[in-house]
Amino acid sequence: MTATAGTKELSAKEATVQVLEEMILLHLANENPAFHPFAILFDDEKLKKNPNYIKTWIQIKAFFETQPVFGPKNNTLINMLKEPVLASPTSLKGQLDYIRTYWTSVLGEWILRLLEGIDTINEEEKAAWHPTNGGEVSMDAYSLDDNDLMKECERFSPDREWM
Repeated sequence: MTATAGTKELSAKEATVQVLEEMILLHLANENPAFHPFAILFDDEKLKKNPNYIKTWIQIKAFFETQPVFGPKNNTLINMLKEPVLASPTSLKGQLDYIRTYWTSVLGEWILRLLEGIDTINEEEKAAWHPTNGGEVSMDAYSLDDNDLMKECERFSPDREWM
């Protein structure tokens, strides 16, 4: 039995490993407060109604408790993956900075992807997106009250046959 991922055929074992990996990432993403603005992309509320989902997560955590520890703080895999969230619960940039600071030795070439993520966040936080006086952006919602339409500077002539 094989599953297809793109153009590559996966064996049953490879497909199972891939599903378990996705379950771990999904569960950890849902536990991460900094991901909540993006929850619509990976919300697992419907999955939580399935007792096998919770049972599988408990078994996954129990399995990794029996495996050798590793990483800079000698944690289990699941606990290691939670470290950035514990260090900076509400900031994705803070979590990436934690990974850059403490996991460089285990990232290898993935450090380049991590740096791209940090650069993307830095670009979004540049002054072009924020007021120059350091204050908040305030913009009143457009309203039709008080003859706002009459305050518009554009004055259009009616369409004529000759136009």
